[in-house]
Amino acid sequence: MAFIKFNNKTSPVEAQAKKLNPHRIEITGCAVNKSGFLYYQDKEMQRLYGDYSDFTTLYQKLDEGYILSDDGSVYPEPVEPEPQPEPSLREVVEGLEEELTNTQIAMTENFETGIAMQEELTNAQVAITELYELILGGM
Repeated sequence: MAFIKFNNKTSPVEAQAKKLNPHRIEITGCAVNKSGFLYYQDKEMQRLYGDYSDFTTLYQKLDEGYILSDDGSVYPEPVEPEPQPEPSLREVVEGLEEELTNTQIAMTENFETGIAMQEELTNAQVAITELYELILGGM
């Protein structure tokens, strides 16, 4: 355990401080105090761990402590998403009909593309056959 001497108090309290990042520090073992503090190894305040006098913003309350920040930042509370209403049976059916229509359109386009490709392939085969006949006929 170590000792924290808050700037607005005259004596230290036994508590723990854990630096989370350059702008946040977690404190456990004492009541919330936002006055900034000095962190000591000993109750006599002879061995200083660090000066955290600028940590004066309550970033977040925790179950067993709190986090202070020195840059004015605060914890952004998570926002619960609003429940979406269930679609009606009519909306479900309309959605399925639209999906079926889109699928039919895509299949038709793919079929037409396939026919066009088959026609091109047939034309190419005819042209190759004619070339063979010309080449072989000239021999």
